Amino acid sequence: NQFWAIRGNEVQAGYPRGIHTLGFPPTVRKIDAAISDNEKKKTYFFVEDKYWRFDEKRNSMEPGFPKQTAEDFPGIDSKIDAVFEEFDRAGTECCLHP
Repeated sequence: NQFWAIRGNEVQAGYPRGIHTLGFPPTVRKIDAAISDNEKKKTYFFVEDKYWRFDEKRNSMEPGFPKQTAEDFPGIDSKIDAVFEEFDRAGTECCLHP
């Protein structure tokens, strides 16, 4: 029920913090996976079969969330439990692991 902010290999000062400070309802007890879209300044949080989108510019959850993961991520019909980014010369690839 906590999260850390990491830059490089260092945990940022003031962390960990409770996940509810991000705007999650009390029913959310843990985050299964998260990934940040640096270009759009959005962070996606996956919980069970739903996801939330956090607006980094406004520092708040976006209205209209949570949404069903399967609706916006075709081919993924179960909960996400891992996310990773792969960086290469062509850019960034994101992989979601159900």
